[in-house]
Amino acid sequence: MGAGCFLCVMLGWMIWMGEGAETDRWLGEDLSPVDPSVSDIEKGSDETELGLADNFALSVDHGTASLAAGGALIVVEARKGERPKIVYCGPEIAFVDAAQLKSLASWQYVHGSASEERPLTFSNELATGTLSPPGLIASRNGEDWAIDLRIEALRVSPNRSLEVRCQDERIGLIATYSLALDPVSGVVTCSTEIENVGEQELTLDWCAGLCLPLDPRLTQILGFSGRWAGEFQTEEIGAFQGSYVRENMAGRTSHECFPGLILKAANTDELQGLACGFHLAWSGNHRSRVDRLPDGRSVVQMGELLWPGEIRLGSGESYRTPDLLASWSNKGLGAISHAFQAHLATQILDQRTKEKPRPVHFNTWEAVYFFHSQERLIELA
Repeated sequence: MGAGCFLCVMLGWMIWMGEGAETDRWLGEDLSPVDPSVSDIEKGSDETELGLADNFALSVDHGTASLAAGGALIVVEARKGERPKIVYCGPEIAFVDAAQLKSLASWQYVHGSASEERPLTFSNELATGTLSPPGLIASRNGEDWAIDLRIEALRVSPNRSLEVRCQDERIGLIATYSLALDPVSGVVTCSTEIENVGEQELTLDWCAGLCLPLDPRLTQILGFSGRWAGEFQTEEIGAFQGSYVRENMAGRTSHECFPGLILKAANTDELQGLACGFHLAWSGNHRSRVDRLPDGRSVVQMGELLWPGEIRLGSGESYRTPDLLASWSNKGLGAISHAFQAHLATQILDQRTKEKPRPVHFNTWEAVYFFHSQERLIELA
């Protein structure tokens, strides 16, 4: 099972969008063990209230939140008043702590570049000064476009999701980021909600589900194109510097532009090697892009492709992106397929469908055209 099975699983998601999570608590102060709410999470004394399972781990330590489940690990740096950053997202690493991962993810100086690190953020907003194309573009009549989101609070939900609420007080914009990790499959579901808290209307031009950093070893892209009767043609793109962009403007999920992609290391095959898969749970216009920056970092972002002026938020109104789903593996492309299949079976599909006999569908168009008869159809079946 590899890229082909991955595509079969994704077909079931083309018209699905995840619902908002029911929340449990807000942690609005600086995220440190001194906060009693955070202490409860770290000690594991509040697992029942938070809905945490034996195969799911969440810890918060000095402004760093870690989620581990299903063979995946996500480490987020989320200090109040600072920009949110993903320190690590990928296969779970045994006996590693957040400090070690921060060291591994530290920026390496490149001659001719900025003298100080410009960290990648959840949305890589324009005011952050990163070299990555922004994952959030919004403005008010040509102004208020230099968005700089700062963390206000961290929320932990019973459905094993971590939500980070950020705000740009000057512009009047709140962004709420959600990361939910499936304890069985290790698939993470990400989304971003933008709320206009300013007095004037806010025009939203682009908002990715999340800007996810990529392991530098993931140099190969498996994209998917096609046409009628020749769907899901795989195209492999090797290492490059610049941007890989796929856009669908058909108004629906199309034959030629499937909202998903796979990245892998050069030596990865079906059974071994580093790989990750991404899928946007959306059946309308969409954009997928992978950006490889001059300093060696890489970012993937996917979201709804908006027409000019399509989303205009009045004061108090909000927009939520389609869910972006991601999976990582050290065991090849087959493990990515297994993860998405497990997530679909346990988290997405109505469990009543598993109890019913599986129906059989067969296509008889070219066989009978308009000459239908029960006997002939039964014979074909």
